[in-house]
Amino acid sequence: MGIMVNNAQESSNGVSSKVSVHIIEGRNLVPKDRNIMGVPTSSDPYIILLYNGKSYGRTRMVRKTLSPSWDETIIIEISQDDLTNIQRGDKLFKNLSLLIYDKDVLSKDDFMGEVTIPLNFDDYLGRNIWYDVGTGSEPLQCENATGEIQVRLSIIEDT
Repeated sequence: MGIMVNNAQESSNGVSSKVSVHIIEGRNLVPKDRNIMGVPTSSDPYIILLYNGKSYGRTRMVRKTLSPSWDETIIIEISQDDLTNIQRGDKLFKNLSLLIYDKDVLSKDDFMGEVTIPLNFDDYLGRNIWYDVGTGSEPLQCENATGEIQVRLSIIEDT
């Protein structure tokens, strides 16, 4: 299991919370790579984690599968100011986004869809949850996005 730590901007009072985003696996993702007959049959998926428009890390690419297993954790720090905005329901701060891509060698990577994870800690903390892959929004869209991604969110307590 890989672990990556990224820091968000500090709040005005310097207090923040660490959130562990464990990206476990995917299933039934959209095929983007074609076989010799020209039929889409597989993908080489990886995920980029975004919060508040900023990239916090990415998983490794898993070759030739529509049901990848990543078992990777990205730890981000969310400032107290952001936590306050989340509790208020501010749309800019209420979700994590997982952007799913198919790695290509000879061309631009293909967008495979997006998972939006609500930062409603009371409902989701510590549980493995399957999230549907959506089509995304401009400028990134995948009209035929399919599948689900399994994720577990946790708050890391300072000791």
